[in-house]
Amino acid sequence: MNGHGRSSSIVMSTMTLVGAKRRKSKIAHRINIEDK
Repeated sequence: MNGHGRSSSIVMSTMTLVGAKRRKSKIAHRINIEDK
């Protein structure tokens, strides 16, 4: 139970990190397009 909870929290933080990176790159891409 404890180990499962720990691994699931790691998965959640990884998903959050990936989502944040994707969101950041999307915003940067949009800024690039508007800049030109």
